[in-house]
Amino acid sequence: MQPVNRVLHAYAGAQLRILGQLVVEVQYGDQKATLPLIIVHADKYAPPLLGREWLTVLKLDWPNLFSQGQYGVNSDPIAELKSEYKDIFQPELGTVRGVKATLHVKEDAIPVFHKARTVPLALRPAVEKELARMEQETIIYPVDFSEWATPLVCVPKTDGTVRLCGDYKNTVNKSIHTDQYPIPTSEEVFSKLAGGEKFSKIDLKCAYQQMLLDDKSQEYVTINTHKGLYRYTCLPFSISSSPAIWQRFIEQVLAGLDST
Repeated sequence: MQPVNRVLHAYAGAQLRILGQLVVEVQYGDQKATLPLIIVHADKYAPPLLGREWLTVLKLDWPNLFSQGQYGVNSDPIAELKSEYKDIFQPELGTVRGVKATLHVKEDAIPVFHKARTVPLALRPAVEKELARMEQETIIYPVDFSEWATPLVCVPKTDGTVRLCGDYKNTVNKSIHTDQYPIPTSEEVFSKLAGGEKFSKIDLKCAYQQMLLDDKSQEYVTINTHKGLYRYTCLPFSISSSPAIWQRFIEQVLAGLDST
C-alpha cells in the first residue's frame, strides 16, 4: 500500500481518513485496466464506490446493471409492496379492534338541536356524494329522530371534493367532560428520534374515524344536513375529546417500542 496525497469527504461533508492506495488490475467484461484503489478507514462496512477515474476508463453497461437490481428501471417499489401486502394497504377505512370510544357528557346536560344549514347550490352535488360515500363506508347512518343535532360544516378541497364535519362547538362540546391526555410537542418527538438512522412514517387514513363510538355516544354526534339526520358510528374530527382519546390509544399500541 502506498501513501496518497488526497482529501476525500463523505456525502454529509465529514472528512474521510485515508489509509493508503493500491494499484490493481481490473476486468469488467472484455475490458481490462490498471487503476488506483484508495482505502479509507470505516467503523463499519460500507460498499465500495467507483470514482470519476474508474467511470471514465470503464464503460459500464448501465441498463443491464439497473435491471439486475431489486427493482427494474421502470418498476415502482411502493406499488410492488402494496401489491404484495394487500391486506395491509387496503383503500377502505380500517377499524380499531376491541376498543370503542366513549364521550362523557355531563349528567345535567340539556340536549341541543340545531337545524340544518343551507348548503350552496354549487356545493350540493359534492356534499351529497360525500354523504353517500360516508354512509356506504358505515362512517354515518341515517336516523329519523334525535334529541341532539349539530349543523354540518362543508369545506371545499382543491380536488373538487368536500370535507364534512359537525360544528360541535355550540352543541355537545359544551356539555362534554373533555378527555385530558398530553399531546407530545414536536421537540419531544424529535428528541426521541435522536441518533436514529432509519425512519418510517405511518399515515393512518382518517385516523379518528377508525375508532368506533359506543351506542350512547353516537346519539350525541348526530349531524343535521339538507338530506336529513345522520349519526356517526365512529369518532368525529371536531369533538373536543377526540385528540386525547386517540393519543391515549396510540401510545398504548406503541408502548414498549423505543424511538416512537
